[in-house]
Amino acid sequence: MKDVDIKFYEKRLVDIEQNIKWCRQDMEAGIDYDYSQDLIEMLDQQREETRLDMAILNRRISSPCS
Repeated sequence: MKDVDIKFYEKRLVDIEQNIKWCRQDMEAGIDYDYSQDLIEMLDQQREETRLDMAILNRRISSPCS
């Protein structure tokens, strides 16, 4: 179960990173610059939230039950 949860967060981070990459490519190509910039900001926030969720899960997994 724990491994499945970690894999979920890892996959989510990969998906977010890929979307950011695509947005940056669009911006460099001059496609929907403002939209891509807004989307990157939203994706950055999602990435940070996902990293935080993953850190919390890792802490729960590694700390002994009280």
